[in-house]
Amino acid sequence: MLFLIPIVLIFVTSFKPDAEILKFNSVLPAHPTTENFRQVLGTPEEFPVFRWFLNSVFVSTCVTLLVLAVDSLAAYGLSRLNLPGSKWVSAVIVGTMMVPGQILLVPMYLLLNRLGWIDSPAALIVPAGAGAFGVFHAVSVLSGHSEGT
Repeated sequence: MLFLIPIVLIFVTSFKPDAEILKFNSVLPAHPTTENFRQVLGTPEEFPVFRWFLNSVFVSTCVTLLVLAVDSLAAYGLSRLNLPGSKWVSAVIVGTMMVPGQILLVPMYLLLNRLGWIDSPAALIVPAGAGAFGVFHAVSVLSGHSEGT
């Protein structure tokens, strides 16, 4: 229940005028206003909120579909087919899960820059499409080591 407190505070603060936000006197607004909503939602050329929302839906849908396809195919090959070296590949996949994501930021930027994908949806979708965790989880489900949770 405590996790709701920041969300409620943000919602209540959205009804405060700028002066009350900058000078905190109370949690509840003394002079409630909807001016903040009118400013953000009423000026789409300045704050294209709906465009941002549609971009988020597009990217998250594409990433989800790509992860399902790539991870499912990789997991099926690793768990059902008796390929030479599949144990080593599984070990490498598990090993990559131990690498912090921050280490990959600069090489990923250089790669995306070389491909010309900077400031494009592909820069968000493609790198997120092949994650070791999804493959590892799908292999454990297909091998019968997990209940699918």
